[in-house]
Amino acid sequence: MNKAIREAIKSGDMWEICRLAKEPGAPIEKLAKAVIDSKNQDCILYFAREIEGAPIKKLAEAAIKSNDMRCIFEFAQDVAGAPIEELSYAIGFGGDLEWMHFFAKNIPGASIESMEDAVIARGDGKLIYDFAKNIPGASIEKLAEAVIAGGDLQNIFFFALTIPNAPIDKLADAVIAQGDIWSVHDFAMNVPGAPIDKLADAVIATNSAVEMAYFVQEVPNAPIKKFADKLNTSVENFEQDVAMQAAYEAIAGGNAGLIYRLAKDIPGAPIELLANAVIESKNVTVIRYFAQGVSGAPIDKLADAVIKYGEVWDIVDFAKSVSDSSIIDKLARAVISKNDKKWMADFVKNVPNAPLGRFAEAFGTTVEELEEKIVGKRK
Repeated sequence: MNKAIREAIKSGDMWEICRLAKEPGAPIEKLAKAVIDSKNQDCILYFAREIEGAPIKKLAEAAIKSNDMRCIFEFAQDVAGAPIEELSYAIGFGGDLEWMHFFAKNIPGASIESMEDAVIARGDGKLIYDFAKNIPGASIEKLAEAVIAGGDLQNIFFFALTIPNAPIDKLADAVIAQGDIWSVHDFAMNVPGAPIDKLADAVIATNSAVEMAYFVQEVPNAPIKKFADKLNTSVENFEQDVAMQAAYEAIAGGNAGLIYRLAKDIPGAPIELLANAVIESKNVTVIRYFAQGVSGAPIDKLADAVIKYGEVWDIVDFAKSVSDSSIIDKLARAVISKNDKKWMADFVKNVPNAPLGRFAEAFGTTVEELEEKIVGKRK
């Protein structure tokens, strides 16, 4: 037999080694080592499953080292005495979520704890979140702590939002600790059971009237009295006072986009004051947005700013959303003064109530011909 074994090992015929291992008196450990050294996964499985006295632990280690999820799964499924805990860890460390779910569902005694320890060790926050969401019996508390340790605000947010029995307070603390105030807003707005008072304290700590105004506007059950006390005002006057303070804060910051958003979003915002600030910014895009998106915006004043600071296409675009005929006429005169026939034609074609007589004169034609050549194309 020794000669046959030497020849089988020399030739690398692992199936012959497996056959020899079944003969009485075969040196099982020596033959198992040869199979393990070969890294032939099918032979490793066969040897562990079929050979009496096979060194199961060593063969399991070989299966794990292969990082072949099929081999690891079948070892756990088919081999009597397989070390299920170690194989569970291997699936968690090397497999994707589908393999983990399949292993947990089909292997009696599968160790969810070992699997989740492996997933945590991988340090992939998205995978940790997916494991918590999809694997029955997972330790939500432990996985939440791992997601928090990873520091990814998106993973923390979605863990709190979608995982049943997630430790919401701990996750809220993690969001607050990151110092991203918009994430604090999102958490308070969207996560059921969010600790609103604690999140409100984080907003108040910024000393920003803008942040306070948005929090109260967006978060149901926001503790308005806390915010009112911070601004030294009453609950009754809070809306007006916070809007005014937020406006001055935004204007001081010089962010035209924020000024526009405050005017659009916050009840009681001082529209005229904010419109003046946007005009002073000379940001024509934001001036146009302000006119189009803010209820009660001083359109005439904003039109003058677009004429003063904008290009011809800005004036035409502004005119498309204006209904006041006197303002349209003013904008038309500004476009005509640029003497750009392309944009004059665009104005005539796309602005309702365009003063056709003015444009006909500028084109050196009649209103009837202008209507036929350009206005008719609206249809």
